[in-house]
Amino acid sequence: MSVLSKLAREIGHDERISILLTNLGEISGIRQDYTQAETYYQESLQLARSVGHYWLINSILCEMGEHYLRWEKADSAYQFFTEAAQMAKEQELQEVLAESLFGLARVAIVQDRTSDALANGKESLALFEKMGHYKANEVKEWLAELYPL
Repeated sequence: MSVLSKLAREIGHDERISILLTNLGEISGIRQDYTQAETYYQESLQLARSVGHYWLINSILCEMGEHYLRWEKADSAYQFFTEAAQMAKEQELQEVLAESLFGLARVAIVQDRTSDALANGKESLALFEKMGHYKANEVKEWLAELYPL
C-alpha cells in the first residue's frame, strides 16, 4: 500500500487519491516505466471500485487500456476496454463508451480484426459527433487513414 493510499484512507478521500494515482500512472507510462504505471493504475482502480464511482472506474479502465496498447499488450488492452464499454453501456456514460469503442477499434487493428476495427471506430465516431466532442476529429482521421475513400 502506497503512502497516498494510506493517506486517502485516513482522511477518507479515496476518489481524489484514485484520480491522482491515475495521473501518476499516466506520467509513469510517458516515462516508459510501464511496471510502475501498472501499479498506480491498479491501485487507482481498486480505490475507485471501493467508492463505486462508475465514471471514474470507466475512465481508469480506458486509461489502463491505453497503457496496455502503448505497452503492446493487446490482449490486456482488449480486456480493459471491453469492461469499460460494458459498464459504460450499463451506466449510460456515452463519452466513456465512445472512448472505449475507439480503444477497441485500435486493439482490433493490432489483432488483425479489421471489420471489428471499422465497426467500433464508426460507432465511436457517431457517439463523439453526437456529443460534439473534440475527439470526433481524431477518430475521423484515424478511420480515414485506415480506410481511405
